[in-house]
Amino acid sequence: MAELIWVKPGHDDGRVAFVETHADQPGGDVFVAGPPVQVAKTAKVERALAAGDIVECDAPKAAKAPVPPPPTSHPSREEVQTEVAKLRGEAVADEAKDKDKGKPGAKPAVGWNS
Repeated sequence: MAELIWVKPGHDDGRVAFVETHADQPGGDVFVAGPPVQVAKTAKVERALAAGDIVECDAPKAAKAPVPPPPTSHPSREEVQTEVAKLRGEAVADEAKDKDKGKPGAKPAVGWNS
């Protein structure tokens, strides 16, 4: 297998600079027309390099993960405590009133069993 190198177009006018289908090429074929591309250094690639159609370059740097923007506002202490209680499955303020209905020890509604 041929040596792998990184190349980019020798011009920046948006035209396709180089195309090759060859068993040594990554994936079987290469298409050079923009950002750097890894290619096998075949005879056709060497001719394109010599003609200036493509130029050898460094490998592109890995893109950094985007940093999320900081929050524009923070929840209040009460909101945080309410969310924590919900996650724990605890009754919260108005929900507690609804959950007490029908539990042993809870006062029945007036005329409940009349």
